[in-house]
Amino acid sequence: MIEIDGGYGEGGGQIVRTSIGLSCLTMKPVRITNIRAKRDKPGLTNQLVTAIRVMKDLTKADVIGNEKGSRELTFTPREFTHKKLREDVGTAGSVSLILQMALIGCFNVTEEVEFELKGGTEVRWSPTIDYVKNVTLRALNEFGYEVDLKILQRGYYPEGGGKVSVMIKPKKHCLEKHFLTQPDNPQISGVCVVTGLNMEIAQRERVAIEKELKTLYRTVEITESARGTSVGTSCTLWLNNGFLGTDALGDRGKPAEDVGREAAERMNMEIKSGAAVDENLADNLVPFIALCGGSFKTSSITEHTRTNIFVTEQFLPVKFKVSDDNVVSVSSQAQLIQ
Repeated sequence: MIEIDGGYGEGGGQIVRTSIGLSCLTMKPVRITNIRAKRDKPGLTNQLVTAIRVMKDLTKADVIGNEKGSRELTFTPREFTHKKLREDVGTAGSVSLILQMALIGCFNVTEEVEFELKGGTEVRWSPTIDYVKNVTLRALNEFGYEVDLKILQRGYYPEGGGKVSVMIKPKKHCLEKHFLTQPDNPQISGVCVVTGLNMEIAQRERVAIEKELKTLYRTVEITESARGTSVGTSCTLWLNNGFLGTDALGDRGKPAEDVGREAAERMNMEIKSGAAVDENLADNLVPFIALCGGSFKTSSITEHTRTNIFVTEQFLPVKFKVSDDNVVSVSSQAQLIQ
C-alpha cells in the first residue's frame, strides 16, 4: 500500500485528488494521513467526500474514512466499472475540482464513462468550468484524451445549483506532447458570465477586458453568457491557439470593471512570461506527461505543481526534472499505461 502524507507540499485537497485519481488509474491501494493539514479546517471537505465516492463507485473500492473532517483515508480499488454516475456536491462545492480527480482516474478506460455533476461551476479557489472546458480539456486532448463537457447550468457560491454532463471516451493513443512555446500571435477568447444579475455587468466586464488587452494583442473576442439559478459573475480568458488561461470571480461590492481587469491582467502576465502553459494548467498536466511522455514550460512552479510531481512519483515509475526556467519534464513515461 502506498503511504502519502497529506501535509506534504501544498498540504490541501490537491494531494488527495491526485492520490485517489492515480490509485484508481493504477489499481494501487493508498493510505493518506494528515489530510489538509495546512488548512484552517483540516480533514476531508464535502467536495472531497463526494469526489472520493464517485471514484469508489467507479472502481468498486473498499474505503475507510471517507467522511467530512476525516484526517485519514484508506482507498483500495478493486475493479474498474463503466457506468453513468450522477452526483450532487450539495452546497457549492467545486465541480471542476471533482473532475480533476476523475480525469486522472479515468485516463485508461476501455468504454465510455458518463458523469452528471451538480454543484458549483464557478467557485473561489477553483478553476471556472469555462477554464476546464477551454484550457484543461483542450490540453488533455493533445495526449489523445477525448472528453466531452457540456455546461447545463451555472452555479455560484453559496447557492450552487450548477450542472454539467461529462463523457470520457476511450483514448486511441497516448501521445507524447511538449508544451514549450507560445504562439507568435496570441489569439485571446473569453466569456463573461452573469446569473441572477443585470446583464449590463457582463458588458462592463467585457469592455474592461478589451480595454486592457486590445492594444496589446490583435485578436480579443469576448462573449457574454447567462444561465443559472444562483447569483454571481465570472470572467474566463484563454488562447485559441495556445494553452494559457486565466479567470476571475465577482464578489459583493467588487465592481464589474475590476473582475474583467483582473482576468485581463493575469492573461497579460502569463503571455509576457513566455510560458506555454499557465501555472494552473501546469499542475494538471503532471500525471499525463508521466503517462504519455512530454514536457511543459510554465510561468511559475507552484506548490500545487511540486505536490503533484511528488505524488505522481510515488505511483508511477518516473522521475521529473524541473529546470531553472520553469520547464518540467520526465525521464521516461510510465510504460504500464501504454
